[in-house]
Amino acid sequence: MTIHPYTSVADLPFGVTREALHRDGPPVREHLSIRGDLELDYGDMVYRFQQSRFVEATFPLPEVLWIGEQRVDGRSLVAWLRHRDPCYRERHGFAVAPSFGIAVDLDDDDPKHWTTAFAAGRWPDVS
Repeated sequence: MTIHPYTSVADLPFGVTREALHRDGPPVREHLSIRGDLELDYGDMVYRFQQSRFVEATFPLPEVLWIGEQRVDGRSLVAWLRHRDPCYRERHGFAVAPSFGIAVDLDDDDPKHWTTAFAAGRWPDVS
């Protein structure tokens, strides 16, 4: 998995419309979140759209994550973010690194530790 902060997740640029997901076929589930975002759930990847534009992707923390050109071991992602992001915060059960546009679910009992990459302007209340 590659994240280019505030630019793209897994080669999907933030800001595109849902038609960019045609390669993945139909979602397993589609619904509106309580925030009013359209959520397209593909099982191990959830895409969120606000006003028809891609703004967030949530996925299980992979073994290896590329953040830009930096290789990060998934098990050490939170420590890596804490060390490199001066705006790092732990809020509402999430480790949030606004400088990288990444949040990791700390309260999740699921060993997958769901991770979210987000576009600029998302999660403003935690920075």
